Amino acid sequence: MTTNQIDYCKESEKFKPKQVRTLLIGEAPPPSGKRYFYIPRPMSNQVAIEADRSLPATIFYHYFQKRPETLQEYVNLLNRLKDMGIFLMDIVTEPIKIRDKRGINQKNLDYLISKIPQLRRRIRAKGINISDENITFLLARNKYKKHLQEEFPHSRLIRWIDFRLNPEMEKKGINKMRNSKLFSPKDFDTKKHKEIIRKLRPHMDFKEFEELCCPIAKDILENYEGFEKVNKGPQFTGTPFDFFGFKDGEPYIIELKCSLKYFHTPSETQKRRMEELLNKIIGLRIALLQVKVGKAQYRILYNDEMDDLFEGTEAPLEPIEKWLRNRM
Repeated sequence: MTTNQIDYCKESEKFKPKQVRTLLIGEAPPPSGKRYFYIPRPMSNQVAIEADRSLPATIFYHYFQKRPETLQEYVNLLNRLKDMGIFLMDIVTEPIKIRDKRGINQKNLDYLISKIPQLRRRIRAKGINISDENITFLLARNKYKKHLQEEFPHSRLIRWIDFRLNPEMEKKGINKMRNSKLFSPKDFDTKKHKEIIRKLRPHMDFKEFEELCCPIAKDILENYEGFEKVNKGPQFTGTPFDFFGFKDGEPYIIELKCSLKYFHTPSETQKRRMEELLNKIIGLRIALLQVKVGKAQYRILYNDEMDDLFEGTEAPLEPIEKWLRNRM
């Protein structure tokens, strides 16, 4: 470990978003102890991006397909990350060298591994309330991968080079660890909803059916999925979601699809309009709640898990966008 002259916490706090929506986690600050991701500096474009192994090149190229050539451009890109809700921290808070000319430094590697169980507490201590699904570990090596999998089973683990050269990877949530259990049905208790269920019929008008199911959906969202402040969406024509609420401090639009026996999906127009809202309102999240009332089962898909659903035809969204902004 290198003597630490930089106040890494102080420097990173300058660019920490008020609400962290994507948390990137690296190994440690650069082993030289002279540079840091959150200390702006001009970068050279002389080296091909495939060969530029620096962390700033990796992150900036992933999100912006460029490297800052001036000090001001570097500051601008850090502010853009901040506005997007993206923040970087490290497993180890001080500079440490895992590999040198002789190979892996086992003592330093063991030290890094010893810090992994403490990481979740450090994240909370920084005031970051975030789910594992929105945490991405940038791997310089695989020596401690299994330890991360044990502590953060639903996070994303991505090699630096893959993150750097595949801008869509993080967006689409490519993650070998993603478990099929995320898409498996979950059970919920229908006892308190007996009166509602008695009124449901297979051939009811679907709007009437889903309106009756709203208390069931709200129960699932609040008592099974951890949502807060769940309210019905606006009644504008073409609103592509049924509920608006918060989970882990983040705003969500939630589309409900309810049936007696099947998991239904949104229409093509709904899919496209939901994606359009996500593109218009930075920080907005999305969820699809599918309920099989007759079998007391539900399934919920969040954010990137819904990417394949987004297609459809156009329709105006301005009134809905305004309604959402007034509540965020």
